[in-house]
Amino acid sequence: MTPVAPRLEATTGFGRFAGRYCGAAAVFFWAVFSAAEAGSWGYALRWLHANDELEASLAISRMPSVCGVALWGVAVYDTGGYAYMHFRGGIYLPKTVDALAKDTAKFNTLLYYGTPPEGLGYTKTRCFGSTCIAQRPGSCEAEITNPTPEIPPMLHGIEPEGGG
Repeated sequence: MTPVAPRLEATTGFGRFAGRYCGAAAVFFWAVFSAAEAGSWGYALRWLHANDELEASLAISRMPSVCGVALWGVAVYDTGGYAYMHFRGGIYLPKTVDALAKDTAKFNTLLYYGTPPEGLGYTKTRCFGSTCIAQRPGSCEAEITNPTPEIPPMLHGIEPEGGG
């Protein structure tokens, strides 16, 4: 006994109709829902107002002497990372003034909000809204040992498989 659906398709042409128009309907609904999501309140703020960090990242890409960047209070996912900054060196995420001072030889550019920490030799070069860039004279240490040494809190206490 043969299934009914192939016979129905062969006798009525329903299979060709469904295949052609279901694909078009799927593309249409995907486009409508994507446009609705892009224009939603959550994304509207990102599209219209939260681009200071990206503009600062692009400005860093045009600075000739950048050899490392520290993000002081700026989240790495707001910057565009290496895709926007285009430099050879590390991106550092110091959490305290002591960590910033200890590793300051590894970077010469600071991306920050507000005012940079005092006494480290950084001078403000440019601001984009509340996001600013500061640089210190000189270069960076040649060797990048571990630009992001911190383990995310969610991974604390997890051991690698195999015990090693």
